[in-house]
Amino acid sequence: MEKITSEVAAAAGDKETLARLAAFFVRHTMTVFLSSKRLRWQHALLMREFARPSDAFPLILKGAINPLHDGVAELVAAATGGDATSPATRLLTTDVVGQCMVYEVARTLVCARMGWKDYTPDHLETLIAMVTGAVQRTLGLPEVGGLPETGGLPETGSLPETGGLPETGRTGQ
Repeated sequence: MEKITSEVAAAAGDKETLARLAAFFVRHTMTVFLSSKRLRWQHALLMREFARPSDAFPLILKGAINPLHDGVAELVAAATGGDATSPATRLLTTDVVGQCMVYEVARTLVCARMGWKDYTPDHLETLIAMVTGAVQRTLGLPEVGGLPETGGLPETGSLPETGGLPETGRTGQ
């Protein structure tokens, strides 16, 4: 998340740059969460912790959730002109992250409603494009960087599962 924080600062309020950062965040987050079979069980454990916190919740909050949300809050604040620590920004940050995560929570429902067996690379591209636009509209940013110019996804192994954001070279339509 340090990379997104430094890129937000470097954007100096430029809405198109912030929109591209939002698109990058959505693509990275959704690709990691929806493409990694190993992360599926971790995601399920997180959802259980959110619904029924155990004694481990403070550790999860401090070690995983806060760093992610604090980085995204910088993007949200830059896009909206708010303060990264304000209640409104914190809630909007939860909304942005939630828009990316819901498609793992609702995987079975989405696949059943869409007539899919599971998410394919093409399905993932559709979801990423839709969520990218929704997040950008939510933040009052121009809609850029939804669908890649060429098909396919980056190799899941090339994406870090925690920490920094990879360079994708995707500029969108």
